[in-house]
Amino acid sequence: MTIIQKPIEKRIWASFEMMRDILAPSEQYFVLYLYVLKKEGLLKTLGHESKGESKKVELLVQIDRHFSPIREKLGMYNYEILLDSIDRINFEESDLDFAKIFDSILYKLSTREGKLSAANIIPLEISKIATSSLLYKISEKAAVYNPFAGTSSFGILLNNIGSYFGQEINPITWSIGILRLLVHGKLETFELKIEDSTHLLLNSIIKPERLFDLIIAAPPFGLRIVDSFHHFNGTETCESLIIKSGLNMLKNDGKIVILVSNSFLYNQIDKRTRELIIENDFLETIISFPGSILLNTNIQFSLLVINKNKAKRGIVKLINAETFIKNENSRKNVFNETALINLLNHSNNNSLIREVPNDFIISNDLNLNIGRYFQEDIDGVEIGGLVEVINGQRLDVTGGKLLKIRNLKDDVVDNKLNLDLVDDIFIPTNLNVKKITETCVLLALRWKSLKPTYFEYDGTPIYITSDIIALRPNIKKLDIYFFIQELYSKNVLNQTIAFLTGVTVPMLRREDLLKIKIQIPNPNDEKKSIAEQKAMVKGALDAYFRSRENEIKIERELRGVLDDKTRELQSIKHTFRQYLSALISNVSGSKKFIKKNEGVPISLEMIYSKNLNQTFGMHLQSLEDNIQSLNKLLESVSAENISYKSEKFNIIQLVKEAQMRFKQEDIFIFDELFIDKTSFEEGGVNSEPHILISQEDFYILFSNIITNAKDHGFIDSVKPNHIKISLCYDKLTEMVKLEIANNGKPIPESFTLKHLITKGEKTSDSNGTGIGGSDINYYINKHKGKFDIINLKEEDFPVTYIIEFPLVKTDDL
Repeated sequence: MTIIQKPIEKRIWASFEMMRDILAPSEQYFVLYLYVLKKEGLLKTLGHESKGESKKVELLVQIDRHFSPIREKLGMYNYEILLDSIDRINFEESDLDFAKIFDSILYKLSTREGKLSAANIIPLEISKIATSSLLYKISEKAAVYNPFAGTSSFGILLNNIGSYFGQEINPITWSIGILRLLVHGKLETFELKIEDSTHLLLNSIIKPERLFDLIIAAPPFGLRIVDSFHHFNGTETCESLIIKSGLNMLKNDGKIVILVSNSFLYNQIDKRTRELIIENDFLETIISFPGSILLNTNIQFSLLVINKNKAKRGIVKLINAETFIKNENSRKNVFNETALINLLNHSNNNSLIREVPNDFIISNDLNLNIGRYFQEDIDGVEIGGLVEVINGQRLDVTGGKLLKIRNLKDDVVDNKLNLDLVDDIFIPTNLNVKKITETCVLLALRWKSLKPTYFEYDGTPIYITSDIIALRPNIKKLDIYFFIQELYSKNVLNQTIAFLTGVTVPMLRREDLLKIKIQIPNPNDEKKSIAEQKAMVKGALDAYFRSRENEIKIERELRGVLDDKTRELQSIKHTFRQYLSALISNVSGSKKFIKKNEGVPISLEMIYSKNLNQTFGMHLQSLEDNIQSLNKLLESVSAENISYKSEKFNIIQLVKEAQMRFKQEDIFIFDELFIDKTSFEEGGVNSEPHILISQEDFYILFSNIITNAKDHGFIDSVKPNHIKISLCYDKLTEMVKLEIANNGKPIPESFTLKHLITKGEKTSDSNGTGIGGSDINYYINKHKGKFDIINLKEEDFPVTYIIEFPLVKTDDL
């Protein structure tokens, strides 16, 4: 950005800051619209222009109608102040690039609005790749179709083409797209309509209305299409619709460029679409991107290039760009498009690019998850050549010891199945269960951990479902304990991850498991190999026990230094203070509510909090729940340790209940809870995120975070105080991620996470005890979670607590 642009952009942004407490983030796009009118010389004259004067004026008048409710909300006084602020900006400098300023502010607004952003902007870095001539070539007369166009993120980058036709159904998003095309000088020749793209796509299944050289799209991931007339009953995704219809709408050398969620690459729903583009040799390129790049979801996604006239026949180019992240001080990952462009320019003999034959993809059951094609060539022996799969016998009883994945061990040392811990239960006859009556190794086929478990048959049979596989090792080639030890190796883990399919519930196909290679000593000399395997097991066990002895010694030394009793008492007092603070605030709120409705019959169904959609009855119930929690805490004071039983809880419900309990609307407001539903989807079916935790422990750590924001972030604040919370699922870690951010003061830069979690450490301006952060960390670790904090002083919500908990796997439900 030029020297001239920086101060002007700063002055323009001041108008948005001025409107921050008057307009919601989703309404501030109206201010950007007014700046476009100013740039076009229409700020005060648009209403007097003739509608037929130009395409530009007609569209701006239409946009004005969409934004009119926001103008009315502002009121004449605020609107005149805003107009005066905008009118002071001079756009006459010759070096000024208003399009860059517009996009820069648009991205800021979209970030301010967060994951619920109406703008639905594709990051510029991704748009540049999707429209790059390094991926595909189109002629200067090319006709381009952009369904689900959003804010025309692709349209503004398409140059030297014949025509552009986009469709966007959301009026505000469409308005922003039109404004972008206008400031980029493309409005007169490009066409963007307020229309539902599915209608044109569905009609084109039978007979295309128009033909295009390029179809480029970033559709809503996993959206099911229902249209009885065209026989779509919800078993087709939006991605599949675009590809199937798009192939009918393309000219003979036409191309489709589409962003898809990674589940599209391997799920059963879209398998027929993958078969269509592989068997007809249309799929040219797949680029796999990292997660947490798109604003509205954290999931990983890929870009597909589908070409009806490929130069290289019979192969698909796979590009792994999952590690291309810029090191920027931001909550959101920023994709490094320069690294990918360099890779595309120098693609020969690069480890991040593979050319895979179509036949090989077909032999992998049309699974396009690129991880399986990027495995290193391992010098080892496939498991399938060392074991036999035990098919077992059919169910012949109504009850028995039915194994679930949770019954399997997950310990390289203690790996023997304890039948005493497996209950005898009723087994439904319609369940696909096999009876196992021999010694074997059991492996889990779901989730990342194989959980290898040694089952020694002593006359009591076990029953397994298809989620568990029973293997009979060839004892002449493989020592059972060595086999289990190898299954915990990094080498096997990497292969397992590469073969996994599924988002919320990763699955490992039996045939893929048997392809996994393990390294065994002297594979050509069975007798010598077995002897060496046994020696390696003994050596590993000796090292393990020595390490454990050292850990125990260190733990004993630490116990001699730390006064656990004092810590527990301080924590209890600290927690009491938080609960009492919330109770006092909510009792005060009750008084205000009653006074506000004085003379009016008060019922439990009356709305108490519009923001949380909470009735007065629900409010009183949350008060009672807090009192019960305090009572439980009192009972634990005399106990040796504070200890609550961990149970399975839906974290969405936990967060909502915690918001009800610890709201203090005279001090701050909870923004609408954002749930990244896409990240929790598996084949389009929502999975409720459950975690294993003590309910009271969760409320304690939640209240600590809220108290920290209230006592430190919101001190001396004159602006409305907000706390926003979001939930998503991280497939790579199998963790549910909870982010709690506040718009208060940032934490001093010298105060790091290490300081926060250290008992007694506090900032210089704090009146607290310095225990809260330590307690947050304690309870997160207690339930096998992870904790981090982000402190970005320039952002609207500078402080974000990031908490991750393991997702409770469905076999544990």
